[in-house]
This record gives sequence, C-alpha cells and structure tokens, in this order.
Amino acid sequence: MANLRLSLSCNEYDRTRFLVDGTIKAEGIDLQILALPSEERHRRFSRELEFDACELQMGVFLGWIVRGAPFRAIPVFPHRKFCHGNVLVHAASDIQKPEDLAGKTIGMRAHFNPVSLWMRGILQDEYGVPARSLKLRTNQQEQVPGWEPPEWMDIERLKSQGFELQKLRNSWSDEQYKGINSQWIERDTGQRFEVQFHTRMSFEAKHLTHDAYERIRSKQADKFEELVLEAFQRKVAADVPVPSGATDIPDYPERSADAR
Repeated sequence: MANLRLSLSCNEYDRTRFLVDGTIKAEGIDLQILALPSEERHRRFSRELEFDACELQMGVFLGWIVRGAPFRAIPVFPHRKFCHGNVLVHAASDIQKPEDLAGKTIGMRAHFNPVSLWMRGILQDEYGVPARSLKLRTNQQEQVPGWEPPEWMDIERLKSQGFELQKLRNSWSDEQYKGINSQWIERDTGQRFEVQFHTRMSFEAKHLTHDAYERIRSKQADKFEELVLEAFQRKVAADVPVPSGATDIPDYPERSADAR
C-alpha cells in the first residue's frame, strides 16, 4: 500500500528539528514539511487551508473554533511550558504582588496569544485580578479573522497609535549581553527608535560593559584587545540572573534555531 501523502507546517524548534530535517520519518506517511514563523503559518492556513496539518497556538485555535472553523485538534504539543515567568513588571512601578496588577495597563503581543490568555486566567483565578479590569495594549494583529473585541474589553493596538515593531531580539541566552532590544518606527514620520527591556541587574551590566561594546563595535581594537573586552563582557553577563521564562520570549521576526 502506498504511503499517505500529507503536508505539515510548523516552526523549527529543538523539539521539531529532526522531523523537519528528515532525521525522523513518520511511519506510513510521506510528510512534506514547511517550517514557517507563527504569523505567516497561521495566515496561510486559516485563509487558504494550504496545509493538511498545521501547528497552531492554542489561543488562536480556540478563537477559530468558536467562529466555526472546520478544524480538529491533534493531541500533540511541540511547545509545552509554564507561563508564570512571563510577567515582567516595571522596576519603578508600585506593583509589589500579583494583586497589584488590577486595573493596570498590560502590554502583550495579542489578545489571542496563548501566554497572555493563560496569564490573565491565572491572575483572575489564583490572585483575584479581574480580567475585565486590565487595560490591554498589543503590538500584533489578531490572527482570528473577523474577531472584534467585546464592549467591556479595553484593548488598543500599539500600531494604531502610529508605532510599528520592526525587530525584537531576545539576548537572554547570549554570553556577552543580557536583555531584550526592540526597534520601532513611527509610520507618519519614519522616525526610528529603540526600546530595551532589562532587569535591574542586566541594566547595570549593560552600563558597566557599554564602553567595551562601543570599543569593539568601532573596530578600533586590535584582535588581542577585542578578545580581552569580549572576555570582560562574558564575565559580567555571567553574573546576571536570567528571569524565569525570559528565554522563551520569541524574536520578531522569528529566527530559526540555526540563526540563533
């Protein structure tokens, strides 16, 4: 009997790499795999049904099902994680405990992003923070076609205020620098600006190693000096604690595992 021919789109994680590169074969299936970042993968699957199977974020899948999408979930989870460490608080704010988040403005990728849905549920069920009290500010277009927020939901998209995310690089796994750097553009003027996300200790480490970074970047250091400066950066960065869940924050646009 001939093998079943199927197409699958997923991202290339450490959990899916051997399937993507063909090291592991699905028995009885000729599987054609197309590795794509989430936003493109969801768009092509939801609008054109381009693939036989597709990796979906759980929040997006639930949003589609409620709207009558003809999909069926397969109980396979390529990306399992606890989301409790994905809440970052401004160090200068008066927020000291989860309950203090009630009524606050919360930044997130999108309403249907599974991490944001999960954490709003945890905050409400475990800490009594009403989900309806939160002011949501997002930077991504919702990936559930036709969805409109209910009247009670205070949600605005950052792009609607004239700012568009161009790039986000998560460097919490790097040896020489810890933190997240993002680049934005004001669409009306074309003005570009950078926003960095740090803990107190990663911010102090950035300032401590800034001269070394600038010296390396200027190409004025010879090879020996460059090695010394890089070793200094690594030593300082090694003492910076990595917040739980920080390394799970994805780059934008998403990079393959090889590019990291």
